[in-house]
Amino acid sequence: MNVRSIGAKPVGFVGRIAGRLMNCVHSHQYREIICSIDFDKDENGAGILDVGCGGGIALKHFASCYRRVKLYGIDPSCDMVALSSRLNRTSIVSGRMTILNNSVENIGIEDKSIDLLSVFDNINFWNDYERAFTELRRVLKDDGRILIVNGFPEIGSKWYDFVKFKSVDDYDQLLAKNGFAIAKCQVSKHTIVIDGVPS
Repeated sequence: MNVRSIGAKPVGFVGRIAGRLMNCVHSHQYREIICSIDFDKDENGAGILDVGCGGGIALKHFASCYRRVKLYGIDPSCDMVALSSRLNRTSIVSGRMTILNNSVENIGIEDKSIDLLSVFDNINFWNDYERAFTELRRVLKDDGRILIVNGFPEIGSKWYDFVKFKSVDDYDQLLAKNGFAIAKCQVSKHTIVIDGVPS
């Protein structure tokens, strides 16, 4: 099992270790990003969906920073769903959070139910971008947003060839082709953070 396959769908013993490791490595950065976004709908009835939720650390920080929204997570790996569910047990038991073993191409939640979509470090691994963005547009409210966070390595670094999207223009073209536009974009610490809106 190579790094790309582990990242795409962490399964089994190695996948579970990778999920826990990713939770530890990304926790501080994800919390900073999540708690600093300009999301003014922390209210009953608002919905946030974390796509490819992995071990669930982003969901945990969303639950801490936005205490009145309904939270959803999806992941194609049943092992990651189990790990995420254990980490977020309190929110699930209270009815605030639902985590589903689904893919971005088949999300499995209601139309126009989401105010904010988040995609943390997994957009490289999607299999069908047209189908994925069709599903994202289906579940997103008309005035909703998409938050994309992904590695943004320097040219020549060992991770540069690993990422599919190597420039802001690459992301701009991907979103424009699939019904979204970049509203804000920031690059910091080899990470790109894109705030997108339906176009």
